[in-house]
Amino acid sequence: MTLAIAPLDYTHLQCARTRADDDGVADIDRLLQALRTLPPARLERELTWLLGSLVRHSRCLFIFEPMVRAGLDPFPAVLQGSLSRELMALYENLLREHDPLAEHARGESQPLAASISAHGDWLRSNVRNPHNYLVWLQRSGAQYLIVAPARGRLARATLYVFAEAPAASAAVLAVYYATQRLLALLEPHYFPFLDALLAIKLSAREKDILRAGAEGVPSSQIALRMGLSTDAIQYYFKNITAKVPSALQGVKPREIARLLCDVDRL
Repeated sequence: MTLAIAPLDYTHLQCARTRADDDGVADIDRLLQALRTLPPARLERELTWLLGSLVRHSRCLFIFEPMVRAGLDPFPAVLQGSLSRELMALYENLLREHDPLAEHARGESQPLAASISAHGDWLRSNVRNPHNYLVWLQRSGAQYLIVAPARGRLARATLYVFAEAPAASAAVLAVYYATQRLLALLEPHYFPFLDALLAIKLSAREKDILRAGAEGVPSSQIALRMGLSTDAIQYYFKNITAKVPSALQGVKPREIARLLCDVDRL
């Protein structure tokens, strides 16, 4: 069974962002810009307020989830929003580790917008044990749900918007857009080394060596491939790791290589 979603026409996105009378979606960029000037200690406190401003007249749950990366210290997902504490705790304890709706939205690379009953039908048809998820949806008391995914360089996010009535396609796209922008705003907050990592200057040869290292190619084979000595390859790795931000000092060279691949620097 395919989950019914709102018809998506991406030509509507600019309209959704600029029409001042469209439920405030024209304020997305302005609201996010205000958060950029906040010190890190205040950002999380203000995030709930921001979410309430982005999806007025609805309840929402925003999940920021770091992706597992070798060399980076893991930390738990961050949950914010206007859902009740009970529903947020239920999600955290029973659903976050395996969220089929979020996985489905990520697989489709677009928001899923449907009635609660339609989401429930999809879960019954596609999930082996959907009971906990169905209970969570029913306890929300909503009639309609938008699930908007976003994938960044080192993290991913999902925004759930619970409402009493279907949203217009422009509003669905505005929620989707807001999710992408929120993730882009929060990644440097939770990964403060990210901007410095993206700014690293690498020569063409350094990139070639790092790509091979990220693929797990032994140094001896990299040397043979490039017509260099193994000592030269080790020197390159050492020189490259010296360029990384101080927060990543001590991370193994091949983990640095994989990390640079993950942030699209190679």
